[in-house]
Amino acid sequence: MAENGGIATAAAGHGEAAADRVDLDEFGDPPVPNEPPLDPDAVERAYWHHRARRYARIERRRESRRAGARFWLVMLLLAAASLALAVFIAEQVQHLFGI
Repeated sequence: MAENGGIATAAAGHGEAAADRVDLDEFGDPPVPNEPPLDPDAVERAYWHHRARRYARIERRRESRRAGARFWLVMLLLAAASLALAVFIAEQVQHLFGI
């Protein structure tokens, strides 16, 4: 057996038919039969697809932060409105009953 690119191949005439031998290209890899043609736009579509996914992930994170800020803003406004209403009611009760 002869060593060719890290792959052992049988030398011609050593009990192996010529049709059974694998011809290796210059890099030591066997040729790929019936290789499908490369779609020229596949790389660009994959790039835009992953870019859109990354943008969507960033937007979800931003929206989540904004939602948290809106929640605490509404809670602060409700607390302030409740405190103002409580003070108003307490003053009215004091005025009504003369306390």
